[in-house]
Amino acid sequence: MKEERMMILNMLESGKVSAEEAARLLEVIGKGKEKEECCSSKFSQDVEEKVQQLGATVDIWAKELAEKMDGVIREVEPKLKKVTQIIVEKTAATIDEIAQTMREEKVSEEQQNEEPTQEDNQQENN
Repeated sequence: MKEERMMILNMLESGKVSAEEAARLLEVIGKGKEKEECCSSKFSQDVEEKVQQLGATVDIWAKELAEKMDGVIREVEPKLKKVTQIIVEKTAATIDEIAQTMREEKVSEEQQNEEPTQEDNQQENN
């Protein structure tokens, strides 16, 4: 913009344009600047408005998502509790079976250790 003004003033100085023509050209440049500022301002307002609309839309989506997630959690929670209970019960039953098997094996070993072997019997007979 500043360069254009300097060009017009140089043209006036060199006599290429009259004072009236230079004044009209400077006026046109000024109006162009006002129009540019106006358009720039309008564009900024439009952008700001769109950003605000986008923010409002994102807020709505976030609230909807939160509501849906709450619903899913409420729906899944009792199922998870039941599955957890089943796992605990089955784990306890498995541990009981393992403990019972170990007790039976221990008793069996003790009984085997108490039974006299054939060598013991022969030594007693001699």
